[in-house]
Amino acid sequence: MRKWLTDVLNYSYEGGRKAELLLLTGMHLYSGTYEMIGPILSQTTGLKITVSAGHAATIQTLWSQLQTEEQIVSALAKVPVTPRLSGHVTGYLAVHCLSQLINSRLPSCPPNLFTWLPEQLKDTEEPVHPVLCELISGAVNYLTSNKGRGVAGISESSLLSLLSPSNTMSCRVLAFYYLLLHRRAVSELRQKPDT
Repeated sequence: MRKWLTDVLNYSYEGGRKAELLLLTGMHLYSGTYEMIGPILSQTTGLKITVSAGHAATIQTLWSQLQTEEQIVSALAKVPVTPRLSGHVTGYLAVHCLSQLINSRLPSCPPNLFTWLPEQLKDTEEPVHPVLCELISGAVNYLTSNKGRGVAGISESSLLSLLSPSNTMSCRVLAFYYLLLHRRAVSELRQKPDT
């Protein structure tokens, strides 16, 4: 089983929906959110699958021998944007993986998140995919937390480009959403007394 899992992980990280599925599964294993693994497997296979905490712990042990947290974060750095992402696109996508990572207890995020995010926003259509809003909120929270110290968010030039009338309305609205969340978070940080 170990050899099979190694082959699957190495093959799947090269791209495609399988890669996102495995990355998302790995992040749930590392972050201890075992209850999320069953629904992912059920939706993917079309079978009702439940994963007990005991089985998940066994899978996590095997998984952690094959893949480190750093390898998962590194693999996420290579995940491409989803073309024409909208609320109609189904399955487990790059946006799911990055949202789970940024909102998990894992200590880091892909170094290219804030260059990847503007590219995804430019390739977004209506209706907006709901996980994209979660990702934007999580990215802003990450930036203003202790984990995000020293990490630059979306650059000013990228934001100006995203707000350009040549982009779709959904792209401009999401860029404005990011800007408002970031501004509010920075304002709240400035109002906090130093402890």
